[in-house]
Amino acid sequence: MKIEERMRMAGLVSGVCAVVFAIPHFWFWFGVSLTYPGDFQGTAKNSALLIVGGLAVLAAICAIVFTHSRWVRRLPEWASTLPALAISAGLTTWGVAYFCLQVQLAFNEAASSEQYFASETNPNAIWGLYWYSLFIAWGLSLVTAAFYFHR
Repeated sequence: MKIEERMRMAGLVSGVCAVVFAIPHFWFWFGVSLTYPGDFQGTAKNSALLIVGGLAVLAAICAIVFTHSRWVRRLPEWASTLPALAISAGLTTWGVAYFCLQVQLAFNEAASSEQYFASETNPNAIWGLYWYSLFIAWGLSLVTAAFYFHR
């Protein structure tokens, strides 16, 4: 597989992760609790859900445009790579931190609300694993696209 193809594939994976993250935020705003990883009744249905969903859609568009447009190659390397690396570091760290917290809670045998929502006794527990795995995939695909962008 050529470098260009790898970059495009990583950009598509990053875009798909962003869209998969965005769509549920729109239905959360409408009051649909499907895939919500916690107590949905206690969550405010305000414009923050729409803003987060909109930013994720913008991130998907940027990931696909930056990896599939030839004119983007004219930009300085730092203009595309540094923001992608910073965002990737944040997404990946956020996802990995969740799993580290789960291990720590398992060793401490503490009964916090976070542990309850991450346990098998809560039907929403699987969604926490899904969402934070999505952050890791999104972050790693974004850093891969940035790596191949100016290679």
